[in-house]
Amino acid sequence: MIKLKDLIAFLEAKGHLKEIYIPDGYREKWLSQEISDCFHDSKEVTKGSIFACIRGSKFDGHDYVESARQKGASAILAEKTVKVDVPCIVVSDVRSVLGEVASAVHDFPSEKLIMIAVTGTNGKTTTTYMTRTILEASGIKTGLIGTVIYDDGRNVSEASRTTPEASDVQRLLRNMINNGCKACVMEASSHGIAQGRLSGCRYDVAVFTNLTPEHLDYHGDMESYFKTKSTLFENFMKNGKGRFVINEDDEYGKILIDKHKDKTIAFTLREPRLVAKEHLKGVIKGMDLWGTSIEVKSSIEGYNGLFLNLPTIGEYNAANALGAVGTAAFLGVEPKLVRDALKEMRSVPGRLEKYIFENGPTAVIDYAHTPDALEKALSTLRKVCKGNLWVVFGLGGNRYQDNRPEMGKVASRLSDRIVITVDNPRNEDPRQIAMQIKEGADKIAGAQVDIILDRKEAVFYALDNAENDDIVLIAGKGPERNIIYADKVIPYNDGEAVEEWSVLRGRKKWN
Repeated sequence: MIKLKDLIAFLEAKGHLKEIYIPDGYREKWLSQEISDCFHDSKEVTKGSIFACIRGSKFDGHDYVESARQKGASAILAEKTVKVDVPCIVVSDVRSVLGEVASAVHDFPSEKLIMIAVTGTNGKTTTTYMTRTILEASGIKTGLIGTVIYDDGRNVSEASRTTPEASDVQRLLRNMINNGCKACVMEASSHGIAQGRLSGCRYDVAVFTNLTPEHLDYHGDMESYFKTKSTLFENFMKNGKGRFVINEDDEYGKILIDKHKDKTIAFTLREPRLVAKEHLKGVIKGMDLWGTSIEVKSSIEGYNGLFLNLPTIGEYNAANALGAVGTAAFLGVEPKLVRDALKEMRSVPGRLEKYIFENGPTAVIDYAHTPDALEKALSTLRKVCKGNLWVVFGLGGNRYQDNRPEMGKVASRLSDRIVITVDNPRNEDPRQIAMQIKEGADKIAGAQVDIILDRKEAVFYALDNAENDDIVLIAGKGPERNIIYADKVIPYNDGEAVEEWSVLRGRKKWN
């Protein structure tokens, strides 16, 4: 909580304050008022909170001031003077200061937690899960904010977006502290960075996984995309003391390492360049459907020779593990605890999530929804597949269209059978999206292609026609629980579809 007068002084000191409106006759009353919370959604406002008027693409928060006031808001944060019976604090851009305001209201929670941010196109979710697993095993209770869930140390909820709105982030951090957490691991999306949702956060460690084409409909080009990601490393670390863990096998990662080499642990599955202060090299010793074994070679005391047995598969998951190991090294976690924690780690929902059947094919669910991610998933599964490799996937509507034929090419080059289906078509025609994917697949002689627009039917078709040694990759949605159309949202989950198929067909899982 914070007194309104102290919040006003905070904004003034930051140079954000433009104007204050105080209702007649209530100056002393309102200035001494305690502000208990901060909300950007008028439906969620509670008594004694401040309501932030965000201008969005569809709605303008200024139109909901009266609604927020009726729900008990004690103050308004706006971009123009709104004369109601509570104080109105006017700033130039509410969204840009929202995180700082919420942080002040909640007594600057990121300063009281060990804060770890993971950014990149692919691998964020797995890296955050691995990092939290290690920290928890070392006795550090850790909250999690990411694509799959928000976990504040007591309550777990399904995530609505990778990086929540800034006011929600700060509330989650405050709840983590209240629930006994000592650390927070969170995914930092490019949208979250660009739209100010990390405002008010300061980090101890930032991890960079990789950068491949995605969200270019938003960012415009790769350089702008990278510039947004780079902002995390330059503007959001604690007092210049932040430390970085960066993938040296990525070309953009190399740029970051060269710029921040004295603060960086570089990780690689190749030969280290020896530019960064410290390095971690992973040597894959073995891989099958059940997991991956890695030997770590490192300049970091205690970590050279560390042997990791991961319950997940793939070179890119080996890289994700190295990102988590580097974070643990910066935080002083004993190598033995790192090894034991990763060995016992539970599978990450929708990230190469395996359903191995005694009397049927293996189904694998993965969130891969970019050409790079699909290529990595299929390449990984090809190495452990004894039969035919199937892929069931679609792509979302109102998103970067150039990826559609590229995804088709990747699928045709690396799989034996393709079933094109829906993802989240949104406002586009699902069949048109499917045909754009097929157009790319047809350019490469390879896999047989089917189009089945009912996603559950597509999954059933692939599993019914696959042989016992085949692997069926179901890609694109991961743990998502809905399919979004222009006029409706249909409940659906890939894992539930596979489970339903196994029950109806009498197939028994090994794992």
